[in-house]
Amino acid sequence: MEDGDKVSISHKEMQVTPEPNVSPFVEEEPAGAYQVRWKTLMAVFALSMANCCAAIANTTNTIIHFQVMDLGGASKQAWISNANLLVTLAFGPVLGSLSDRFGKKWFIVIASVIDIVGSVVSGSAKSITTIIIGNILTGLTNAGCIMGVPAGQEVTPNKLRPWTMGFSQTLASCAVIAGTLGAGAFVKYQTWRWSYYLNAFVYGTTTVLVTCFYHPPPTTLRRQQSRLDDLFAQVDYFGIMLFVGSIASIMIGLTWGGNTYPWSSSQVLVSLVIGCVGLLAFGPLC
Repeated sequence: MEDGDKVSISHKEMQVTPEPNVSPFVEEEPAGAYQVRWKTLMAVFALSMANCCAAIANTTNTIIHFQVMDLGGASKQAWISNANLLVTLAFGPVLGSLSDRFGKKWFIVIASVIDIVGSVVSGSAKSITTIIIGNILTGLTNAGCIMGVPAGQEVTPNKLRPWTMGFSQTLASCAVIAGTLGAGAFVKYQTWRWSYYLNAFVYGTTTVLVTCFYHPPPTTLRRQQSRLDDLFAQVDYFGIMLFVGSIASIMIGLTWGGNTYPWSSSQVLVSLVIGCVGLLAFGPLC
């Protein structure tokens, strides 16, 4: 084309077909991927009950004063609540990662069964130390039961997932309110031990419901790796130990501080420093 030539472009040639407004972060759901039936609703209810299990374990913290009055051991009372929280914080990310590889169902079921054991141990305790041991068990399994929240999202279509989340959290909130009021009533009219036995009943109900109604397909990682030894080989064992140890060290330091030892003591400071350094190293190393 020479410099003197004129270029004539029609209006139709200037029209550009707009690209569809599709977000790269939204995964398109295939048609017919989910069929919401009564079994789906029962699965959502069962998984919401698992979320309740993780919530109601903390309702027994309201009766610590009466446990100490009954059994003694006031110097250890901080560990009654902190033992549960410590183990839950430490193992929550670990069990979540493992469930992505092996599936969530049996983590939730086994966690609910151990919750029953932990509640019975605490409810029948003859010393504060035994209550702490029971709370360690429930703390470990709370980290598994909390997976009922993402599991509930996996069995429902995208458009219903906000409703599923809302139902699960609402049910858990109602369970916490009922559990707290129930604990107060048991202390007034019966014994604080019944708070643990009531929790054990909820854990048992959850075990049955999840076993019967939650039947998820294999996880993506499970489908990609048909051999279990390949899945075990992908687990970051060093990262798990580093993370759990760091969280435990920090929680121990916070529990000791101002109770067992002064905040300025070497025991407290060393625990906090080791935990913080471990968490800082967790990122680049793992």
